[in-house]
Amino acid sequence: MKCPSCGDDVPKGRTSCGNCGAAIEEPEQAEPQQQDEESEEVSETAEPSEEIEEEPVQEEVVEDEATPAEVVEAPDGTADEDLPSDEDDKEDTTPLPSNARAVKQMAEVPPDEYSFISLGDLEAGSRIEGRLMEVDGDLFDYFIVDVEGYEAMSEGEEAESLDESFDSTKYQIELDIGEGGKYYLVLENRSESEPVNVKVDLRVFSP
Repeated sequence: MKCPSCGDDVPKGRTSCGNCGAAIEEPEQAEPQQQDEESEEVSETAEPSEEIEEEPVQEEVVEDEATPAEVVEAPDGTADEDLPSDEDDKEDTTPLPSNARAVKQMAEVPPDEYSFISLGDLEAGSRIEGRLMEVDGDLFDYFIVDVEGYEAMSEGEEAESLDESFDSTKYQIELDIGEGGKYYLVLENRSESEPVNVKVDLRVFSP
């Protein structure tokens, strides 16, 4: 440190110059505020870091296209519920109870003719259940008649029937017999050119 009066060196901590005796005042220490202010200025000038917002990922929803129902068409182009299906080709394999018997066969009916199938001598209270189906999808009619009806239709005459239905490729039969006697299933083919092949799958239950 130098004496402000004579310029002689004055040791640190002395309050007067040893050469000239002038009073020596130590300079005040700078406050650390300046350094703090500089730090604040640096902080203020620094650019804030940019926050990157992530956009939500939208999941693409793909809707399944509904598959249109398949419609089976008849030869004439119209939907026909009477066309035979794979389920119709399956025979009923349920075991027969002791009071039942099966009537199963494939019947070919010539053009414009009847085919007769005996259902046997049935007691009053018997029941006939089952189905008839034309295997090629052709139309046919059926009747269930007693002996008198059988004889009349054999002669080409009209007869009264216990059950009958027309113009379909398949039928479901459920018939209760009120009076005992012989009964017949009659299949009619009204086509004038082609035979029909009817699958008979019936069960006859005794009372």
